[in-house]
Amino acid sequence: MIHKLKTINPYFTAVWKGHKTFEIRKNDRNFAINDILYLLEFEPFPNNDGGLYHRGIKCMITYILDNPTYLQSGYVGLGVVVLDRFECGEIGSILTNLEVIELKKDKPTEVSP
Repeated sequence: MIHKLKTINPYFTAVWKGHKTFEIRKNDRNFAINDILYLLEFEPFPNNDGGLYHRGIKCMITYILDNPTYLQSGYVGLGVVVLDRFECGEIGSILTNLEVIELKKDKPTEVSP
């Protein structure tokens, strides 16, 4: 299954640079090992009426921690491996009123440490 997830900074940048290899998410999507995540760098507008997408990361779930002893009930820890990184456009794709958009993948982006 494929999941598109808004991700704000500094959490997005930590995955982009390879420093963070996990996501903590509400388990409202029935995540499973080998699912694909598209983490979308999201910059919300100040009035919370949409925002901009700047970059994206394609990841695969490799591990799921689902234990209320370690995480708040209803949340999971997802171990992820990055498969690809991409730009969402020079300006970013605008999302308002929770419209669903399809991202057009450009060429992969080189990452420097």
